[in-house]
Amino acid sequence: MKFLFILFCVSTSAFATTLGVIDSEYIFNQYNKRAVLEEKLDQRRSELNNEIEILRQTLLIKEKSIKSKKTLTSKDKEILLNLKKQFQKKIETSEISFEREQRNFVYDIKFEIDSVAILIGKEKNIDMVIEKSATIYGGTDLTEDVLNFLNNPTSYKLDTSNILKKDF
Repeated sequence: MKFLFILFCVSTSAFATTLGVIDSEYIFNQYNKRAVLEEKLDQRRSELNNEIEILRQTLLIKEKSIKSKKTLTSKDKEILLNLKKQFQKKIETSEISFEREQRNFVYDIKFEIDSVAILIGKEKNIDMVIEKSATIYGGTDLTEDVLNFLNNPTSYKLDTSNILKKDF
């Protein structure tokens, strides 16, 4: 009986893992690079809005010119319709472009956070790093370590190409 108990203890300890946790949302909100990228996104949004406004003004001028005629020909109506379609298309493509840039922005930052969490986890001999909100109890909190690394201007430029290849 003692032998089985000892065997059970040894076999369960072989599967024990050290767990690290991070609060990704907190890191995302406190990451210095996020503010810089958000500023770039805001600039891009302004540029797109300016382009749309210029196109709208052009449309209004052309529309006014065409409508000032005493009689509208079918060609005039077609020109107006094409201008409106062109304007609508510009709005749609601008929105799609901006949403893609926004998604890439979030993805890039999330990738950096995850990569640094892996790097720090490996540095501290932690077997697994998961989201803090997924844990009820336990785990070594790496949140501040990850944030400090990301916000430290003297940290080396993060090369994530090899981080994910090791041990996977």
